[in-house]
Amino acid sequence: MNFLYPSVELIKYFLNDTGLFTHPDSACVMLNLTGIPCAFCGLSRSLIALINLDVSGALYYNPSSVVFYPLAGFSFASVVALALSGQKIVITNWKIFGTILLVILTLLWLVNIFFGHQTN
Repeated sequence: MNFLYPSVELIKYFLNDTGLFTHPDSACVMLNLTGIPCAFCGLSRSLIALINLDVSGALYYNPSSVVFYPLAGFSFASVVALALSGQKIVITNWKIFGTILLVILTLLWLVNIFFGHQTN
C-alpha cells in the first residue's frame, strides 16, 4: 500500500488549502470530509498497540479492534483450513448473510464514533 502514500499526500495538500480536511494527520477521507470517523479509523494504531500487548491503547484508538482482529484472524484461519482440506464455504441465504454483515459493520462504526480517538 506504500504506492498510495504519495497520492494521499497530494490530495491532502490540495484539500488542506481549501479547509476541507478537518483532520490533516489522518488519511481517512470520510473523517477529513465529514469529521465523522469511519468504522475502521484507528485500526492500524490499534493493531500496533495489540502487537505490543497494549490492550488499553488498542481500546483507545478503536474500541472494536479487540473484537475485529480476533474475528478476522479466525475467519482467515478458517478459510485457509477449509481450502487446504478441499472444502468450500457455501452461503445459502445471501440476504441473511448480508444483513448480519451490515449490522456488524454498523455496530463497529457506532462504537468507533462514540468511543474511538482519531487524534494522535
